[in-house]
Parts: sequence; C-alpha cells; structure tokens
Amino acid sequence: MGTYTGLDAIERHGIDNQESVDRSGRARCVAIRQQYQLHKDRKQLIPEQEEDNRDLEAEYDMKMQQALDHYNKNIRSLKLDVNYNGNVLKAKKFKKKLLRRMKDLQNERHRNKAWLSLWYDRRASCYMNVLRKEWLECSYCSGYHFWGDEVSLKTKP
Repeated sequence: MGTYTGLDAIERHGIDNQESVDRSGRARCVAIRQQYQLHKDRKQLIPEQEEDNRDLEAEYDMKMQQALDHYNKNIRSLKLDVNYNGNVLKAKKFKKKLLRRMKDLQNERHRNKAWLSLWYDRRASCYMNVLRKEWLECSYCSGYHFWGDEVSLKTKP
C-alpha cells in the first residue's frame, strides 16, 4: 500500500493517474471525483493553515514585546547611581533573564510551528484515508488499485 503525507502531496495526487490503462467506466469517474474532492479540501486547508501561522506569529510577537517591556521597566526601576555596584549586578541579572526568556520564546515558537504543521499534515492524511476507504468499499472499484497509491509508487525513486 502506498504512503501519503502532507499538504504538498495533495497537489501530486491526480496527475497522470486517472487515465490508467486498466481503469475505465465508473471506477475512473470515482477516481476523478475523489481527486476533485481532495483538491477542494486542500484549497480549504491551505488558507486555514496560513491563518493559524499568522496567529501564532502574532502571539509570539506579543509575548516578545511583553518580555522587552518587563525588562525596560526593571531597568528604569534601578537608581542611576554610578557608584552603586548593586545596580550593575541587577542590570546584568535582568539582561540574563531577558535573554533566557527570549530563547525560551523562540524554542516555544519553533515547537508550536512544528506541531501546527504536523497537525495539518495529519488532517490532510485523514482526508486521503477517507477517500481510500471509500474506494475500497466501492463495488465499481473492486479489483482496481487505489489511485493515490499509484501516485506514491510513481514518485518513489
């Protein structure tokens, strides 16, 4: 059985595979209808993913701005007495805390981006699995290989 992963793979399905030599009649119609449905689902998923990515970036920017504001507030709270060594040590502590927070936010952003990408890839794979199940249960298509499996086999080196 072939494999299918990711939104980009949806584009590859439907290319040069609905007109297989051994596929004719109603099975071919089912393949074309399923490929049309897959492309329609993809057109719906892509904008949703882009919107979620924008929301994720906006949340990251907001958290980063909050960290910078907190750092600036802490620095302003220090007395500007040059001779007082405690302020220099506190300023270094505040800077170290800010750098640690920024690094944590960047790591969180990368984790969330990866998770979001995997989530959308799983959704796309679920769409494909529904189509595969429909194909296997369809009486017109019995005896024919699932068209998505044909594509995945063709794309392998």
